[in-house]
Amino acid sequence: MVFENFNHVNSNGEMFEFKKYGISINENSFRDYIWKYSTINNRITSFYKECETFPLELTVNIRGRNDYNDIKNMIYEHFEQDVTNNEMGYFEKDGYRLYCFVIGSEKKDYLIADRYMKIELTVLCEQKSWIKIDKLSFFADDGISSLDSSELKIYPYCFPYRYGRMVGNSSFINSSIKDSDFKIIIYGPVANPSISIDGIVYGIEYMIQNGEYCIIDSKNREIHLYDNTGNKKNLFDYRMKEYNVFTKIKRGFNSVNWSASFGFDIELMDERSELKWI
Repeated sequence: MVFENFNHVNSNGEMFEFKKYGISINENSFRDYIWKYSTINNRITSFYKECETFPLELTVNIRGRNDYNDIKNMIYEHFEQDVTNNEMGYFEKDGYRLYCFVIGSEKKDYLIADRYMKIELTVLCEQKSWIKIDKLSFFADDGISSLDSSELKIYPYCFPYRYGRMVGNSSFINSSIKDSDFKIIIYGPVANPSISIDGIVYGIEYMIQNGEYCIIDSKNREIHLYDNTGNKKNLFDYRMKEYNVFTKIKRGFNSVNWSASFGFDIELMDERSELKWI
């Protein structure tokens, strides 16, 4: 029998490696999904997802160690942190994350042996989608006015893109199957930064000081400035309004243009209803 290797990271940033502790995740519904839909006059108008729960069965079979009870207590304590913090952790496989809570746990066969039992977890998702973050970095210009091929770099993300020293223009390929949510992180110092991605302008009308950075978050429709002390300020009202700065980045080829007086990162979200088979 083949067992899949998943890990879980809770809201405290603590990773639980199931395989390390002799715990296997049995056949499961991680790859199952269903879209809800709305209708008007018996015609489909839109699709959406609701909060949903699903079972996840674990087999605990701890061999070669004597801390059975410590490990069994660790399972509970690890997942309970998310409920206590009211903040989702995530299951992770092959770089994809499923954000969720574990809200129930049913045990059986625990009297067979100290080292053995089966656990059925109840997993709660606000939206059952697997997300992979692919990060692209663009740097402030250092005076080179054209692409320097000697410093051309190719980065091993899921999609191919390349850049070298450029003055305000570059490109990348979004290989997701659909347009992607994103975070754009802009680093100061810069006044009124704007970035054109395939003709859509993303930016703010605000001065970002040295050591500060601003995050435009399309999924949550938020814009925040983070200062040197970690404090954050809501910059939603300072967004550039020529375009919708939360417009998803389209799949396929995208051109990028900016003043090159500042650096920024783009974190693209490859979001899938079904976890990739790899």
